[in-house]
Amino acid sequence: MKKSSDFDARELLASAASWRLASLLLERPRPKWKSEITGLAAEVSEPQLARCAADAAQATEECYHRFFGPAGAVSPREVSYCGFEDPGRLLAQLSAFYHAFSFNPRREESIDHVSVEAGFVGYLFLKEA
Repeated sequence: MKKSSDFDARELLASAASWRLASLLLERPRPKWKSEITGLAAEVSEPQLARCAADAAQATEECYHRFFGPAGAVSPREVSYCGFEDPGRLLAQLSAFYHAFSFNPRREESIDHVSVEAGFVGYLFLKEA
């Protein structure tokens, strides 16, 4: 008979996979990016996320920069939404959180980029499992 903690661990792992997939989907397309998404999408049961993963097959770096680039429609960085708050302070706080949980992601973006922050949430679910 399975203990409830076994079910909890599976739910936590499923959440970790979902957040990691969301993190990947918010990254700039790069070599092997699509294969990583395809592999991880097989682990996710959320239909909306699975559709996004399927749509990623058509994603391009140009499209990424059109939305998230320097002159893009949306800023993917948290400091852009802080108003008059000191961006250095926000970055220092994020760095402290990441360090406290030993989160050292492979990344090319700033630590306040939405893909990095989504990856951190997935990492926390994985640690909890």
